[in-house]
Amino acid sequence: MEISPFNHKVNASQLPLERLAGSKEIPQEQKIAEVSRQFEAVLLRQILSQAQKPMFKNTLMPSGGTTSAIYQDMVTEQLAERISQGGSFGFAKVLQQQLTVESGPKNTDRPLKASDAAAAQTSAAIKENVTKYKSPAIQPGKRI
Repeated sequence: MEISPFNHKVNASQLPLERLAGSKEIPQEQKIAEVSRQFEAVLLRQILSQAQKPMFKNTLMPSGGTTSAIYQDMVTEQLAERISQGGSFGFAKVLQQQLTVESGPKNTDRPLKASDAAAAQTSAAIKENVTKYKSPAIQPGKRI
């Protein structure tokens, strides 16, 4: 009887960030995509938690207490995860493109993919705008 080798494909979303960075089984592109998605989820968590805070304190209805706060935090966390996994927010895609350009190989002999070219063009436009609109009068620590 022959036993086949255990072929378990590791998915980037299954690993914690500490193990994701050192994993040899996962390509760099998948690592960047997962880190971008997780960062987007953290950002969404912050936005959603601030959006759910009441503007005015309600004295007529008492707050739910600790249990309600824990439950609301869990709902916010799951909502942020689902939005980031769905990709509808779009911040992770932009961050992934930028990180891919920044961490990509400096070898210009290989042909550029369409996404690499678009990201490089976006990066070049950002750098051009920064240098174009950088005013010599406005400098950190300098009073006008």
